[in-house]
Amino acid sequence: MDEPETSLMLLINDLLSDPENQDTWYQVANVITSETKTVFLSFLKNHPALLKAFLDIVERNPRAMQDFCLELEDMDSLEPFIARLMDPGEKPPSLLEDEALETAISSRKTAGSVGENIETRDSTISQFDRDLEELEMDIKDSPGVDERFNTLVREASLKAYAITEEELTEAITLYEKALSLKQGEAIHWYNLGQAYLKRAQRIAGIFTYSFEGHYKDVTDFYLALTAMKKAVELKPGDKLYWQNLATLLELMQMEPLALFSLKKTRQLYGNQSDTVSGSDLLEKGSNLQETTLAMLDSKIQQLEQNGIEHIDPFDDVAVSSYESRERKRKIREQLPLNHHELYKEAREYYEQENREKAKQLLNKAIELKQDFFEAWILLAEISLELAVNIEDAELKHIEFSDATRCIEKVIEINPSSAEPYKLLAKKHELTNERDEYIKALARIIELDPGSLEYRKKLSNIFLEKGINFHVYGNTTAADIYLRKSIDLYRYEPNAWLWIGRNYTERQEFNEAKEAFKECIELNEGDPRAKSGLIETLLKEAMWFNQRGLKDEAIEDLDALFSLNPDYKPAIHLQGVILDDYCERGFDLIETGNFEGARELFKRIIDIKEIFPFAWLGMAYYHFQKNEIREGAEKALVAIKQWNQDILKHVDGFMMEGAMDIFRELATSSMQVDDHVMLNLSITFKDLLQNFMSVTRLVHEEKVHFKHLYTAIFDFFLDIAKANINGDNVNVSIFLKTFEAAELPTHLEKLPSWGITVTSSDPSIQEARKGVLRSLRFFLGKLFDMFAFKSNTSNINNIITFLNFMLQDFMINIPEIYDFLSMIENGPFMIKIFDVLATTTYAREVIFGEPDLDFLDAPKPLEKIRPHPALAVNAVISRDRRLMFTDARFNKLDSLIYSGKLARGHFDDFQWSPDGMKGIAVQNKVAKRAFKALMQGSPKLLVLDFSMDSLVNPFADPVDLDQETKDQLHNFYDLNANARLLCWKDKDTFQALLENGVMNRWIDQGTTVNHQGVPLPASQDAIASLSPDQGKLGLLQPDRMSLQVVDLERDESRQISLTNGMDGGPSYKTITWDESSKDLFMLGANPDKGTWQVSRAGMEGVEPLVTFEESRLMPTFLGATCCGDHVLFLCRTVDSLIAMDSHGLLQLKLTPDDATRNLFPDANDSFSMHGDCTIQVLLEKPQVAMLDLKQHLLHAIEERMAFLARFPRENFKNRVDLLQSLKNVLKIIPSGEDVTPP
Repeated sequence: MDEPETSLMLLINDLLSDPENQDTWYQVANVITSETKTVFLSFLKNHPALLKAFLDIVERNPRAMQDFCLELEDMDSLEPFIARLMDPGEKPPSLLEDEALETAISSRKTAGSVGENIETRDSTISQFDRDLEELEMDIKDSPGVDERFNTLVREASLKAYAITEEELTEAITLYEKALSLKQGEAIHWYNLGQAYLKRAQRIAGIFTYSFEGHYKDVTDFYLALTAMKKAVELKPGDKLYWQNLATLLELMQMEPLALFSLKKTRQLYGNQSDTVSGSDLLEKGSNLQETTLAMLDSKIQQLEQNGIEHIDPFDDVAVSSYESRERKRKIREQLPLNHHELYKEAREYYEQENREKAKQLLNKAIELKQDFFEAWILLAEISLELAVNIEDAELKHIEFSDATRCIEKVIEINPSSAEPYKLLAKKHELTNERDEYIKALARIIELDPGSLEYRKKLSNIFLEKGINFHVYGNTTAADIYLRKSIDLYRYEPNAWLWIGRNYTERQEFNEAKEAFKECIELNEGDPRAKSGLIETLLKEAMWFNQRGLKDEAIEDLDALFSLNPDYKPAIHLQGVILDDYCERGFDLIETGNFEGARELFKRIIDIKEIFPFAWLGMAYYHFQKNEIREGAEKALVAIKQWNQDILKHVDGFMMEGAMDIFRELATSSMQVDDHVMLNLSITFKDLLQNFMSVTRLVHEEKVHFKHLYTAIFDFFLDIAKANINGDNVNVSIFLKTFEAAELPTHLEKLPSWGITVTSSDPSIQEARKGVLRSLRFFLGKLFDMFAFKSNTSNINNIITFLNFMLQDFMINIPEIYDFLSMIENGPFMIKIFDVLATTTYAREVIFGEPDLDFLDAPKPLEKIRPHPALAVNAVISRDRRLMFTDARFNKLDSLIYSGKLARGHFDDFQWSPDGMKGIAVQNKVAKRAFKALMQGSPKLLVLDFSMDSLVNPFADPVDLDQETKDQLHNFYDLNANARLLCWKDKDTFQALLENGVMNRWIDQGTTVNHQGVPLPASQDAIASLSPDQGKLGLLQPDRMSLQVVDLERDESRQISLTNGMDGGPSYKTITWDESSKDLFMLGANPDKGTWQVSRAGMEGVEPLVTFEESRLMPTFLGATCCGDHVLFLCRTVDSLIAMDSHGLLQLKLTPDDATRNLFPDANDSFSMHGDCTIQVLLEKPQVAMLDLKQHLLHAIEERMAFLARFPRENFKNRVDLLQSLKNVLKIIPSGEDVTPP
């Protein structure tokens, strides 16, 4: 073996131990010759690791192949082994076919048989497989992307220096796939650029212009330029990459850019050693560098002499400007533009918003290159933009169709590209084709899975659907679409927010929590997600709590409080759970499991230290263990905690628990330390005071916790009884705290508190007063609470509280007043109770048909005018017929009012004071003009009954002939309808007309004198005639005045009214009592929601009775005298109200369901009489009579019994008034016993 081969073998042996040693590879390149390369090739074929390292060197610098003296034929011989390296499943070729390898082997081995050689070769193949398996394991250990990338790059590098166009295309495709996975290194982009350049030179030859009939596709030149620039960007300090970039720019006739690249190359040659991609494989000291520098200098000099100014190829603005100028120059010189230049020119016009010019240039580019992908894309974009901006529907449709045509062409050119589908999605979005839009988005994602923009678009559509399903309650469908949304684009916080809400709704709480956390991570501090997480934790805690999993619920609440420690629903739930723990703890104490209870109470305190019921439980535990001092200390903590946050514990359990503590201490034989007991008692006193002060602020009930207050009262009595002998130090300290040290002494004198309430024994009464005096702290707070909280103007509240004291506390009324005289607020409370003396006693009576006396009438009646002396009534029926009846409404015949005269229609009637005459009015009622003309004017009929047996029992019908009858009645014409009729005396009759004039006729025997007196009676004035016909009241609502006219004296006086002003009532109606003495008015106080009955006297208006009634009918008021009392009658929608003028009683009379329908609506149908009966004119021919006397007497007796219990003068005065009314009612005969005069 000669020396060169020996040196080569030694170096190769070194490489076998370290294939990546670059210095050893450099030495191999220096010693290898064309004669020894056969040995080198044999090693490469037998050692995969060595072959791999060599391929990496060649891949980084393809020229290194020449340094190793290898030709293309040598590389072809390595092809099967490289394929085996790339695909371990392929069997290696037979080594016998490689004569060079066989020669090399034979030169290093002694002569032997062919069998020996075959054995040697078989072992070599076996070793190759084993080495290849180890190499594959290394490759498989790398991440998946890197593995795919490396595999593609190796396959591409083997084809990058191919000659045929097909192999170059395969190499380009492999490089493009690899570089789509990751950026790669500069050498990869360089190799891709070289492949593009080679293919360009094979397809187009040299870079020359295209002209009509002679088109050259120069696309690969531009693609090569892009790849070369990328290589330079990745390794800007490598002169080889700059030199190749300069060469390509020269080929593409971009001289300014080429000049810059040449200068950069020249600079790098001068500043660094001759290296390619970090490799030192080129022979140092050769003349290659000097030759290269000379060549570079020559090119630079020539370009500069031609006036070329360099342009940085990476200065996009400068390059774009240069290219634009070049295109404009070519256009001016009428030189053809290639398809790439046409596209660039079109894009420039497009950016200037000259879309039509851009379309023209793009169409030219497409004529040159039918499959010009970018041009078709831009054409589609322009058509879409034009479609959006055009308002004409037909033109818009044309542009959309053109865009669709372009997009379909792009898809035809490159079906695997996502770009046309992006435009297609945009088109469907603009045309509102939602389903097609979704399909296009799905196709984009299929072709370009990494397109986050379009993944987000489709994700948002699914998100919207998911939200809609969730809102409408379909959580299953919502879950499907929200999951799809997140699978497509997991970086949208809203998707996590809504799926979290949906999980919560589905009670998938763990998933919900994770979703909300993801949302918070994506959108830091998102308050919606935080709220959702809080809600989920709360709902899960509630879910756990409902199933008895208290510990798990507490864990959720702890997590919740870390987010919001003040969340009230969670605080409430925690309280509920801890309350349950407490209840279990108390149950354990009752069953004797004291240690179990202690552990439970301790756990509660560990969870929430401020939880007084847990401390109370600990106190019970110590009491049961007879550890009184420890129990008192724990009880003190509980009561202090209740005091600190009294608003959260205003309930009976708190007070009952505290009282139980002192009951334990009172019954214990062990004495608590005086200081502890005093502190505990003071704290309880504060608790009681705070409880009773806060209760009146928090609760709306009028009387609060009546059972609890009774329990507190009994508690003090029980505690005091435990120290009757005075030897219980714990109780003594407690009672002294409340200034009740004498309480046991007073109780000792009482056999029982409850049964002594009615005792008349002075010693018993004094002892009871002592008890109340000792309890003035508690009772005083109780009275203060009532005075503060209850509406003391409401009589029901006062009575309820009073009954509470009487029935529950067993304190009688004199004792209440005696106690109130002891306390500071007593005078005020006494005034409150004194209100009971001045309030009206209200009582409701339900009556039915059995309570009514029904009298049959000849017809349904409208008005009744009783005779002043006889049991005779003049009645007006509802059909305007005048008739005469007896007191029970049996019809009577009249000798004067008979025949044709009795067939007339009349509206009112009035007897003369002596009852011998009567007047009736016939008003004009027709509204239509023809009937009004036929009726004539209103008329007044005067009847003389002096010769009629109706009123004169001595009259003889024989004396009444027709002529005499005709002389006993006369008609008088009226110029207006009459509102009321009256007599001044037996010979003077009057009619108040609607025009406000009082017409008067004086019968002077042979003549009748007629005169008219104007009165201040407007048409809407309310008029009321006194029963004796001597006085007339006129209420003028519009003038806010009351006019009282004395018809006997012809005098008038006016009373001014407030009519709702200055807080006074607005009067609605007036009436006289039966004695004709007083005029009464009914008015409303709208601001106060009350009604008022007043008397119109000489001194003005005197208010009498004020009452509340929301359904009162304001136009009705009846009045009748009962001694010094006046009884009033009012109507509501469905009842009658009777009351007295002193405000003593109010009787509400409500008919039952069967009777209610009998009552008419008209106010004139109701009246009240002096015998305390109410008369009702029914719709049918009947009159109903209701006797009030017995109902009034019963109410008076009830009221007197109540008031007599109060030891106060004002109550006695009210009793006297009631007694006087009772005396009057007793002497009034019942309605059915009244005999007509």
